[in-house]
Amino acid sequence: MPSVALGFVGLGMHMPTSVPLMSRAELIKYGGATFATYALALPGPSLAEAAEEPEYGAVERVNNKIYMYAEVSAESCAMIRRAIADATQELQQYTAALSISHPLRIELHIQSQGGALMPTFGLVDYICRNPVPIDSFIDGYAASAATLISVSCAKRYAYRNSIMLLHQLSGGASGKFADIEQQVSNMDLFMSMIRNIYLDRTAMNRSEIDEVLATDEWFSARVCLEKGIIDEILA
Repeated sequence: MPSVALGFVGLGMHMPTSVPLMSRAELIKYGGATFATYALALPGPSLAEAAEEPEYGAVERVNNKIYMYAEVSAESCAMIRRAIADATQELQQYTAALSISHPLRIELHIQSQGGALMPTFGLVDYICRNPVPIDSFIDGYAASAATLISVSCAKRYAYRNSIMLLHQLSGGASGKFADIEQQVSNMDLFMSMIRNIYLDRTAMNRSEIDEVLATDEWFSARVCLEKGIIDEILA
């Protein structure tokens, strides 16, 4: 497979200078811009490196609480959907058995730098149509695609030191001019879908959204509250 040498913008991470090329579909990414400039197929850490690093990439459920401490990917989105389905079934059975009048809710705790865009759209729709309300909690940080998941929840919470990043998608294309032109058209469509989600689920108007998406500025919990990205700051 051919490879390409690229530069990175990172947080002190060691990155290889040559990585495999990815398909056009794989290169469409909405996340991690502050951590790495492009969506790339990177080799995993060595066993020694993995042993020294804190565990990341987990999606776990504890009763009605789902913890998404992972990059947004097809796999993590599928795991979240299964966790939501299981929690929903259990809560519905519990509600019926105890004749509870008020709706029980699912908590989705998020700590993620973002990731793949297209699985995100599917998860957003799944969350919105789930019969049991799902509330989001920002545990530390949420960026890019992870913010689309968060804002789509029924109630959105953050803590005092939570931070969030909303920005434009990143991508790349190769091939004939027609291939590149088609990819630009696809990215225009995806950006429109991103804007519409924020327009529906925040207090920002279209011009404010475009201004926010044009930068890589992290927002404090207070700013997120002012912009309607979250509903409440928890102590």
